[in-house]
Amino acid sequence: HFTPVSEEICATVNSIFDALWMRPSGYEMTVIGQFYHFFGIVFGNHYYLESVTRTRRDYKRILQLKQVLDFIEHNYASPLTLQQLSSSVSMSPKYFCRFFSEMTHQTPMDYLNHQRIEQACYQLSTTDDSITEIAYRNGFNDLSYFIRTFKKYKGMTPGKYKRS
Repeated sequence: HFTPVSEEICATVNSIFDALWMRPSGYEMTVIGQFYHFFGIVFGNHYYLESVTRTRRDYKRILQLKQVLDFIEHNYASPLTLQQLSSSVSMSPKYFCRFFSEMTHQTPMDYLNHQRIEQACYQLSTTDDSITEIAYRNGFNDLSYFIRTFKKYKGMTPGKYKRS
């Protein structure tokens, strides 16, 4: 979280941890003093959020992301559409795509497919079910698309994964 510009903060935090780890005589006073020093640096250089409104907005966005990720986790096996995903957090599909990409650095469909493939991997390695059954159970209704997508994410086919 800290850059070379904030070397003084890193040195102060390291000093706190060193005192707590080594516990030399009077270490409690060192820790308290270093905390005062730390907060002096933070407030003196304005290393804090001045905008509570921005913080609330960011918190709301995190809650919305959590909501849609929970929705995907509970419904990944269903044939989900972008409309359904965006509706789960009351957004338009266009805004939702931008929001999701900003928050996760991937598209909603990439994330959904990744979830499906991870579940398929687990099932491939823990069950004797056929690849077709596993594909359908995890939201893929086209076996060739499942195989292509699996290979894209895992670098091998489901059959090879199952054998390894």
